Amino acid sequence: LQAEAPSTVSSFLQRMGRTGRRAGQAANTTFLCTTPESVLQAIAIVELAKRGWVESVAVNPRNWPVLVHQLLAMSLAGDGVRPEAAWQHLSRVPDFTGISRAEYDALLAHLLANDTFRDVGGLLVLGPTAERRYGRRNFMELFAVFTSPQTYTVEAGGGVPIGTLGQGFVDQLVDGVSSFLLGGRAWAVLRVQHDDRKILVEPAPRGRQPTWGGVLPVFLGREVCQATLEVLTSDADYAYLHTTARTVLAAQRELHADVLAPSVGGIAYDAGEVRWWTFAGGRINSTLRHALLAVGGDWKVVPDNHLVRVRGEGLDQRAFERALARLRAPGLWDDVALWDTIAEGLPAYRLSKFQPLLPEGIQREMLRAELLDVAGARAWVDGGRPPRA
Repeated sequence: LQAEAPSTVSSFLQRMGRTGRRAGQAANTTFLCTTPESVLQAIAIVELAKRGWVESVAVNPRNWPVLVHQLLAMSLAGDGVRPEAAWQHLSRVPDFTGISRAEYDALLAHLLANDTFRDVGGLLVLGPTAERRYGRRNFMELFAVFTSPQTYTVEAGGGVPIGTLGQGFVDQLVDGVSSFLLGGRAWAVLRVQHDDRKILVEPAPRGRQPTWGGVLPVFLGREVCQATLEVLTSDADYAYLHTTARTVLAAQRELHADVLAPSVGGIAYDAGEVRWWTFAGGRINSTLRHALLAVGGDWKVVPDNHLVRVRGEGLDQRAFERALARLRAPGLWDDVALWDTIAEGLPAYRLSKFQPLLPEGIQREMLRAELLDVAGARAWVDGGRPPRA
């Protein structure tokens, strides 16, 4: 039994692969969906799997957190590790082939400066910063693939305890941005202190909506979103649907019939609001948001995986079409300074437990890769297929 729809075909296949293993049994998965969106996504996932499609495994040749993890592990072996020996070994790993020797040396200098490592006779050994972060329970936090969930204490002014939150929730919180409900009240995050597992908060301003699980978005891939569009714009019947799910699908098709077209989606205009149904996926839509803000003016742009919603004074079809024309101009996507500025303004999400050890510039690089797809958005606007990651 699967609560809601998974976000990838690979997750679905992996979970279904745990079933039907005994002789005479077949693999079997039932989706328990609580929203129309979940029903559509489940159908899209199943249909992609039936076609034999599954997400490609992309190798990130600049995987900075894993590089730090490997250096930490190597420094614990014996009396430490020499930087040159570590480089000779790690530079051959595909995950690090995009990192130059000069960048590696700069990273080591940073890690020595922040006491992640100490230089003892030319050997890298663990420094006090790494000991404090990862040394508990004989370095369980460093070596374990799966660890027991950790809890964080939530404290208001004066150290007054309010309650606790789990690690998975906390990792999505952003200092000065996120808010959540706890103890019947809304709290705004001031600072997350991962070292001593504390979250310092203050009462959220009146009218500020809690973000529940933080603000780190869950991006669906373009192929899954396009398969969802195909489900909505076709008249195909799916024999595996429960009666209730079939009713939901029919209602969703009728709701979107006047807006959506196969492959391209559609645009709906209302007074002061535009709904651009791209079905391009979360990362492309997030990038389109920043592009629209750059060319459109004083608009509020809210993207999700299927839709980019735009609101603003005087926003109408003509104004939005002018903005789309500017999106198709190559200068916007080639403006390196613009996209660097956008990357610098991205929220400081915690993508890895090793991220705090990295230089600020590398952290911004990680956030940019996680949240933006400039090449994919550009190809989408031009009507082409976005390049593979």
